[in-house]
Formats: sequence, C-alpha cells, structure tokens
Amino acid sequence: MGNGPIVVIGAANLDIHFVATSGDMRPATSNPSRVTLSAGGVGRNIAESLARWGASPIFVSAVGDDPLSRSLVEATASAGVDTSRIAVVQGATCGLYAALLHAGGELATAASAMDVTDAIDRDTVRTVAGTIASAAMLVLDANIPERTMQAAVEIANSNGVPVVAEPVSVEKARRLARLRGTVLAVTPNSDECDAFLAPNTSGALDASLVAEHVVVTMGAAGVRIEGPTGRRVLPATVVEPVDVTGAGDALVAGLAYGVVSGATFEQAVRFGMEVARRTVGSVGCVDTSIDARSAVALLESIVNMRSDYE
Repeated sequence: MGNGPIVVIGAANLDIHFVATSGDMRPATSNPSRVTLSAGGVGRNIAESLARWGASPIFVSAVGDDPLSRSLVEATASAGVDTSRIAVVQGATCGLYAALLHAGGELATAASAMDVTDAIDRDTVRTVAGTIASAAMLVLDANIPERTMQAAVEIANSNGVPVVAEPVSVEKARRLARLRGTVLAVTPNSDECDAFLAPNTSGALDASLVAEHVVVTMGAAGVRIEGPTGRRVLPATVVEPVDVTGAGDALVAGLAYGVVSGATFEQAVRFGMEVARRTVGSVGCVDTSIDARSAVALLESIVNMRSDYE
C-alpha cells in the first residue's frame, strides 16, 4: 500500500432495497417484495470496501443529527473507516436512498433524498486540505456540490495527488465534467459517459476537466478503458445477480486500491471488476466476505496475469 491514506469525499445515507419476490417490478401498483436496510452512499460504500481490504481510508462527509445518522456513522466506523471528518449537521436528517429491484436483482427504479450532502462545502474541504495534500489518492463522489469537487481537485492537483471521480448519474456527470483540472480516472457508465463527450467527432472531453483514463462500465458487456494508449475492452465474468446496487462503487474502490498498491492501471481495473462481480452476487451494497488478506491475494493473482494494455 502506498504512503498516505486514501481520502474519500462523498455521500453517506441509509439504503432501502425492495426486491420483487417474483418476476419484475410493475409500475403503478404494489409489488410484493423482500426488503433490506443497510448503510449506503457512494462515497461511504467505497470507503467501507477500502477499509475492509486494509487500506485505512479517511471518509469526509456530512450526516444529520438524528438516530438514523448516528447509526450510519457507527456502522461505518465499525467497518474500519476513519469517520472523524464526518460533519454532523444540526437539524438535518439522514440521507435516504430507496431502490426497487426486479426479482433477478436488476434495478427497476430508485429515489433519493440526500439534501444533507450539500453541507459538504468548500469550507469542509479547507478543513481537510492538509489531509488531501498528503493522501495517496483522492476519490470523489459527484453527489457532493460542484464547488466542493473543484476545491478538492485543486488541492490534489497542487500536491500531485491522483484523483478518481465517480459521476454517479448523468446530471451529476455533467457538473463533474465542468471542473477544471486533471484526474487520473473517471468511471461513468455508458449513459454518463455521453455527458463527458463533446457533440463532435473528435471524442474530446467537453470540459476543462482532463481525465487520463475514462473507465466506462457496461454491465454484462464488461468495461471499456479509454486511455493514453487507446481503447481496450475488458469482458465481464458472468454472474447471477442478487443485487446490482453498489457494484459501481466496488469497482471504484478496487481501482483505487489497486493503483495505490502499485498495480498497473489495467490490473487495478481488473481487480475492481472482480470485486464488483462479487458485490453483484451478494446482498447489500458492500461484499463483506473480502477481507484484507483475501484482497491482497486476489490482487496478486491479477498482477500475475499477462496484460498488454499498459
């Protein structure tokens, strides 16, 4: 593991997942389902995975002052995440994310209420500027305000800290693309990727943001890497989905873990794909079966595979 912590700035919320007990979720009617409640949030999920793998991340976020928020922070800390930089916003309530999934685990629709995330502002970033400056990597979740992301990128760029940014959604991908600066990688899905690309044939990023690598997740079709040496598609391994929620977060965590551990970029992506595959096949947003020892062994097995992307 590289020097310095991995700093993650992003959302923390309670996840509520309704999975249809048979067939697909049907609109405009009540669907019999089984339900799970778990700690969630893109940034929080990334931080928890990293902590379980022994990376000791620092998580910067904001929560309410209600009992659900306190439970959320406690659950995150118990997984090994440094939660000392999570701000408690007086009068605010816990962020919520509700997902409705088909019986096969694929997402039908979702809704979120995460206004408390707006409290992660530029002042928040200033208080952790020294921590970002000495980090091994900065991971950004685009749920946070645009100005906050800009401030964090500026600090990271000024101190040579690599940045990985997760767009989260099409709309938030657009504001991520408006940032000025340089990132090691952005990790959009196919729809979010379109928000980065200019409406011309050049394929250039339609923004001041410069991304060395664009890692496009394509579900069962695998992952496409657009990088300095061109394009490469890494095929996905078939898995029977249980719950797709959190798979993208696992990939980002795996990418960050791999790069900081000294793997090549493609090796890090392959590690991310494998932990994402395991997350899809498990219940909840984070696959808790991977611990520090098994993470090291898994990455080593991937590093020992032949690769011709780099």
